[in-house]
Amino acid sequence: SISDIPRNTFKPIVNRLIYLALSHNQLSKMNPNKFRDMLNELVKLRMLYLIDNGFTQLPNLNSLKTLEEIELSENELESIRDAKTGEILLPAKVIDLQLRNNRFKHLTKQTFAGLHNLKYLNLEANQIRYIDSDAFSLLPRLKNIYLSNNYIKHIPSKAIYHLIDLQRFDLSSQNQMLREIDSYAFDRVSNEVSIKIDLSKNRIQKLGPKMFCSRNK
Repeated sequence: SISDIPRNTFKPIVNRLIYLALSHNQLSKMNPNKFRDMLNELVKLRMLYLIDNGFTQLPNLNSLKTLEEIELSENELESIRDAKTGEILLPAKVIDLQLRNNRFKHLTKQTFAGLHNLKYLNLEANQIRYIDSDAFSLLPRLKNIYLSNNYIKHIPSKAIYHLIDLQRFDLSSQNQMLREIDSYAFDRVSNEVSIKIDLSKNRIQKLGPKMFCSRNK
């Protein structure tokens, strides 16, 4: 039931602490600036787990320059950007971002803009209904995208066009909402890397005749 962490709590180990798990607490009640300042002392932190802390707005963590993996599942987040300024609230070095069981609704080009090193993105069990065709265009290093158990209605053309390293794209179990996949939906600028696409447990009614085709090859 942790709802506050005094500054200097981790002072004896700030130069050695690389993994910090604070899941299943009440850190959303902590002053966001105080929370940010406390974490800023952890100059070697690489992995941060904040599952189930009641966050509706993410504290600003973009000054954690060494952070590579962050677990934010089971919160109430609709965005990882500042509601007023639009600033991204995570550092550009993040590789693995876990956002299962939150409240994301629409993926656009700006949703994750700035996280150009991201390789693993998990958005399972959110409330996503729409994916823009350029939603992932600024995330060229993505390898795995997990979108199962959402409410996605259709997959647009070129949804993963820029993701030449993508190895897995999970679109299973869209709560009976996924009905249509456009032609060239899975086209990529380069198809040298094999990809696994999961469309199981849906009620797809319309397949674009060239949905697995590429305009390049």
